[in-house]
Amino acid sequence: MHFAPKENKTLSVQYRIPMSMGLVDTFKDVSAAGAGVGALSQELLDIAQLEMAGYVTSTGSSWAGNVESATFTVITEPFERYFDRRGITEEELKNSPKETSQFESSFPVGHPWWFREIKPDGWQAVEGGVQWRHKDFKPKDPIEVRYYMTQLSRLPEEVDAFVDRFLKGLGPNESAATELGQLKQVVLATYGKEPEDHVVKAFASQQLWYAPRKDFSMAGLNEAERAVLKRIDARIGAAKSSQ
Repeated sequence: MHFAPKENKTLSVQYRIPMSMGLVDTFKDVSAAGAGVGALSQELLDIAQLEMAGYVTSTGSSWAGNVESATFTVITEPFERYFDRRGITEEELKNSPKETSQFESSFPVGHPWWFREIKPDGWQAVEGGVQWRHKDFKPKDPIEVRYYMTQLSRLPEEVDAFVDRFLKGLGPNESAATELGQLKQVVLATYGKEPEDHVVKAFASQQLWYAPRKDFSMAGLNEAERAVLKRIDARIGAAKSSQ
């Protein structure tokens, strides 16, 4: 590409950004991982499959002066639709019965609840994704979009598998009904409700996903969320009746 002296050209560049994957914990402070009390200390509640993409902006700092105007748009909606459909893995497992059992023990939920983390701050939601708009821009912070696929049930039909795995992690002196009650508050916290139990609140406040909403209302829950809570209530009732 050639430029004449003082010539201005508008360049449109599109990037398809590859994603990386890994297992991480969801504590804000990594050193606090597993620091929950009782059944809330189970890895099941703070482990997530992380899938992330990023774009380095700092290369633009080598230009002469600040960038007069910069707009970054990341199209996220198609991936998020796919993420919902795919779940924890793309294909059905074709392992041996032993390997399948081990996988399901670690990942009992096929389509769990997930959340995302977007950096840096200052983005706005736009059609199909998110966008940053800058004036007199000094490129510095990279753009990062992180998706955390937890092991918390998103679909009511997968609640039992999750609860069964949770109950296997109880100590001999822990009450199934009591711990399931705390688990329900954890699930509600992911919906935006501030926990009433101080133990649950301490746990939730350390999670990357915790963002209590002042306008939270049970009436605002969607059909799937209400069904998840109803199934947990049924398991709490069953635990109480078996005591």
